[in-house]
Amino acid sequence: MKIAIIAPIDERIPPLKYGGIGRIVSLLADGLIDKGHEVTLLASGNSISKAKIVSIFSNSLEKKISYIDNPKAREAYFQIGTAKILNELVRDDFDIVNNHLGWRLVPFWKLIPSTLITTLHTPLDQVNKKIAFAEYKHSLFISTSIAQRRPLPYLNYLDNIYNGININLYNFSPKHDDYFVFLGRISPEKGVLEAIRIVKKLKAKLIIAGAVFGWNNEYFSSEIKPHIDGKNIKFIGEVNDREKNKLLGRAKALLAPILWDEPFGLVFIEAMACGTPVVSMRRGSVPEIVIHGKSGFIADSLDQIVQYCKLIDTIDRAFCRKQAQCFSSQIMIDKYEKVFSNLIRGKRGIGKFTSRLLISGNVKKNFHEGFSRFSGGIRRTIGPKEVPELDARLAGMERVFKAPPLTPKLIAAIKLISPHCAFTAADEKYKSVWEADQNGACWGEYEALAPLFRSIPKPTKILEIGPGMGRSVVFFSKKLGWKNGEIHVYEGDGNTTKYTMLGPRYEDSYCGNIRALRYILEFNGIRNVTIFNARKVRLTNLPGPYDLLYSFYGIGFHWSLEHFLDDLLPLLHNQSVAVFTVPQEFRLFPKLKSLFYKIVNWKTVWPKDGWLKLLIISKGSLPI
Repeated sequence: MKIAIIAPIDERIPPLKYGGIGRIVSLLADGLIDKGHEVTLLASGNSISKAKIVSIFSNSLEKKISYIDNPKAREAYFQIGTAKILNELVRDDFDIVNNHLGWRLVPFWKLIPSTLITTLHTPLDQVNKKIAFAEYKHSLFISTSIAQRRPLPYLNYLDNIYNGININLYNFSPKHDDYFVFLGRISPEKGVLEAIRIVKKLKAKLIIAGAVFGWNNEYFSSEIKPHIDGKNIKFIGEVNDREKNKLLGRAKALLAPILWDEPFGLVFIEAMACGTPVVSMRRGSVPEIVIHGKSGFIADSLDQIVQYCKLIDTIDRAFCRKQAQCFSSQIMIDKYEKVFSNLIRGKRGIGKFTSRLLISGNVKKNFHEGFSRFSGGIRRTIGPKEVPELDARLAGMERVFKAPPLTPKLIAAIKLISPHCAFTAADEKYKSVWEADQNGACWGEYEALAPLFRSIPKPTKILEIGPGMGRSVVFFSKKLGWKNGEIHVYEGDGNTTKYTMLGPRYEDSYCGNIRALRYILEFNGIRNVTIFNARKVRLTNLPGPYDLLYSFYGIGFHWSLEHFLDDLLPLLHNQSVAVFTVPQEFRLFPKLKSLFYKIVNWKTVWPKDGWLKLLIISKGSLPI
């Protein structure tokens, strides 16, 4: 492949000292060259790379005093640099242009003759990025953590590729000296002052290493410098790779009490590569990189960090090294190569896949047997006389879903969602009818889907679309341990509907009763649920991405999945799975063929006798 990589123009590639993005660009360019690709690196003229270097400025902008101290000068240099980059891109014919410069190139993505892919290295909640990326959301993006996507979940993400390091450049230190280390940019959001306060409470030593840029001089002078005593609190400025290796390796732990949502945090894996555990806040990418209690500690408050620092010697430093190997540069390079090659071959365009999601034989068997055996509804109408038959089917099965006391209003809500239940009075026998029906259907769903759901890495963020009275939320929460996760449900609040079998989307097509749904969930002890009113909130505005998304007898059954797919895809990350019930007459459509998917037939007697289908889709290659 012929690839152009756009480097940050404000730093040398690779950086001599500070510069995480520059290190990633350097490893990527050299790694793709090693794999036989033709790579051109658009960067500062003092850069060093195996790739062909096209100089944007003779030296990196960090060398220019006016750039460091004057925001308007910085903006002028970036405008000039962007223009020079565009001139180069229109003069040559690249297969792929991988942009690491940021948002400034994205508005020109349709004018660039080559395919532009922007790797996101910074937070997306900053106003300039929100404006630019929202306007050009159909451009192609690669995130560096799943958490990074949260402010703009609807961008056209090709993949999530974690940053990587050359593990062999970092020496493992099985033992440590008696100090903590802070390594990074000296700025408020990085938590330098908070690190100082933490070590003072611990009566410990802290070494601070990092760059102070012009715009943070006042913060350093007024907030940090007064605490530096050269004994317990030391500041040593920027360090080179050799110095960093020793500094991190001999530290008790890396202190990172961040005050922002870190998009990645290269220093986390650098520390772990040396065997040094990481102690940080539960923000941004941290839970994706650090394993709590094994490669460090993840805290919810600064006071918690203090307590965790006292336990630092319980961490196995050899495990830290092992965890860092999950973020090797080779893994990163291989993933970039795969994304690029899939685009060129046409296997993936804007949101395209032709591969298929794999499901094991046992899971497929359970789909058939589970729904056939336990599906709750016996006939189109369920009344008291069906209770013995339902009880027989549920013999030995726990009634996981508990029906609350029935009231006329609750009965009206239930009949809206489950018209096959022939309720005529609010008494105990009808409550038992409904409870048996709901548990019967849930056992069918559970027996069929539990193997699939268990094969997914433990979901921490889940969305059900069209939960009705919440039976599935209750059942799966209790049986699969979702009580510790974050569950969102998307349901309408109204008494009318426009159900159309595989028909188009209607804004008022969700019927339901949110008050009744909330009451039933609380009655069953499910309190970690956020309910979104489908008549007021569009799918695209939900706070995804979700690890697991499912809809039983909703999207794909009553409403056309094809009409919803554009709204659904931004809610998924590349390791997500979405599950939908669809009718037997369901047919593939072009957009679906661009995803990983699997269709499984299963037999159910509810909502009607016959065979239906279960559709599982994923944006990424997730083997199950």
